Amino acid sequence: MPLQNNNQGKLGPRDIEALIANERYIGKDAVRGNIVAALAVAETLKTTLGPRGLDKMLMVEGGEVAITDSGGTILKLIDLVHPAAKMMQSLGLTMGERYGDGATSSVVFAGELLKRALNLMELGLHPITIINGYRMALEETLKVMQKLSRKVTPGIIKDVGITIFKGRLGERDAEFMAQVVASALDFAGGDKDNVYVNYRPGGKLRDTTLYEGIYIDLGKRVHPAMPKKVEHARILLIDTEFDVRKVENAKYEIGDPRRMREFMEYKRKVLRIAVEMIARSGANVVFCQKNIADVAMYHMAMKGILGVRDVEKKVMHLLERATGAQIVSHVKEVTPEVLGYAGYVEEDKIGLEEIMYVRKCKNPGVASILVRGGNEKFVLELKRQVEDLIDVFAALREHGRVVPGGGAVEGEAAKRLRRFARSVESKE
Repeated sequence: MPLQNNNQGKLGPRDIEALIANERYIGKDAVRGNIVAALAVAETLKTTLGPRGLDKMLMVEGGEVAITDSGGTILKLIDLVHPAAKMMQSLGLTMGERYGDGATSSVVFAGELLKRALNLMELGLHPITIINGYRMALEETLKVMQKLSRKVTPGIIKDVGITIFKGRLGERDAEFMAQVVASALDFAGGDKDNVYVNYRPGGKLRDTTLYEGIYIDLGKRVHPAMPKKVEHARILLIDTEFDVRKVENAKYEIGDPRRMREFMEYKRKVLRIAVEMIARSGANVVFCQKNIADVAMYHMAMKGILGVRDVEKKVMHLLERATGAQIVSHVKEVTPEVLGYAGYVEEDKIGLEEIMYVRKCKNPGVASILVRGGNEKFVLELKRQVEDLIDVFAALREHGRVVPGGGAVEGEAAKRLRRFARSVESKE
């Protein structure tokens, strides 16, 4: 079944039927099928672009609803099957992950180029000729962009940040959020990997806070007898469950209740010895990526050791970097040399929920942002924008040049390309 011929490059009913049907295509039909699938992704994102862009409401796994106008977020959430559509998805995601912005624009531009290529193919132009023409246009466009670009200044960085947020926030709030992100990246020495972002629903947007150091959202002591604050913290990081390890494929048969008590006593003894080994190393704070057994909690509290469990992996690596600790997987690896240092570790509360601060670390240069203000969906989307802006600011610092936005540079490039095209004598 051939795909529907449509000189406008739009999706027709037969195109959709062909994509759904499990059929094989060759030649021009295969090329057209790939382009149509890629265009479907571009058309999905097109309406989110620009100052009048609209939010998309998506139903995600588990029945949750996501509301966003971020192309990168939409591309992460949609489930695609067609290889060409997945290539467009990969294009947008790569752009977003590398630069924090441009996911939608890159997909829409690629879609438009494919649409024009399809029209040219149907006029009889060979795909190689079209590709060569696009390459010539790319080289010329890059020259134009370089001429129109300006050197990055602090004022330009601030304006870029405000632009990122203005679609969702007012001028003053956008300026406030941009300043928070810029300050975080300054503190981290421009290294975006040293900036941690999380969110907490509630409060006002101006409650968004930058911390010099690390905070652990919902982090709290695992036992009420543990100290709330530890100064001159010697920090141990464990990435496995702090419990007696289960033996795989082992089966125990205990017929006598006394043997069961002996078994449980043995387990308690092992955990008590493990805590004593930690205490002898000099550790007074333990961050565990997984669970901490109840018996271990009790003995840690008796030794005055502050313990926190279920610390997310990303935070563990930030703690490793900031405090100089080495992550260990077994108590046998615990020595004074694997411990990190922070001026203090303290449990506090924001609203009704706990938060744990790790400050004055051995290796300064790690910053954390806690995004506040409004309901869950609003704050989550704001957190995503903060993460995007961190990538954008890092890219600005790396490349050092910027071009005008709002389609101005694209319009000027198009005008100069048309002039350049008149000088090309070949079919390209």
